[in-house]
Amino acid sequence: MIQTCPACGSTEIIPDLNVLTWTKDHGRNPIFTVLYEPAPEKHPFLWAPEMVSANFRAAICGSCGHAQIYATNVPALLQAYKSGWTSVEPT
Repeated sequence: MIQTCPACGSTEIIPDLNVLTWTKDHGRNPIFTVLYEPAPEKHPFLWAPEMVSANFRAAICGSCGHAQIYATNVPALLQAYKSGWTSVEPT
């Protein structure tokens, strides 16, 4: 989260905004990312992968309009990534 705009130096920051997408079928929805644990070599027929997700938030400069988007749940995402989890859902 920014407190000072990197573009103009202003401290007039609008923080912690939802970042949404609009779809015809489902209306407004937050955008997010997901990391899935890799499939074990041998798993039961009804195995489902663990996953970790993060929403995105935004901060916008009230002076010049510069915007930054940042993820929530970063520590869990980083740990999952370091453990080999990916954004590709295992089959």
